[in-house]
Amino acid sequence: MCVKEAFVLINCESGSEDKVVDELSKMDKVSEIQKIMGVYDVIAKLEADSESDIKMWYCQKYEKYIQ
Repeated sequence: MCVKEAFVLINCESGSEDKVVDELSKMDKVSEIQKIMGVYDVIAKLEADSESDIKMWYCQKYEKYIQ
């Protein structure tokens, strides 16, 4: 089976980047996290068995942080 990958670009409140990185590091399917400069503050790489697994992760794990 081929592993699917996706990247999530994240804007953070000023000064909260380390907390966001820490929270993401505890989540399943997150394989890499980097703080970046520019329009976005953090990028996270996801790996899963299918695109539907990635979409489910986004809806269940990530969206609760952006509301």
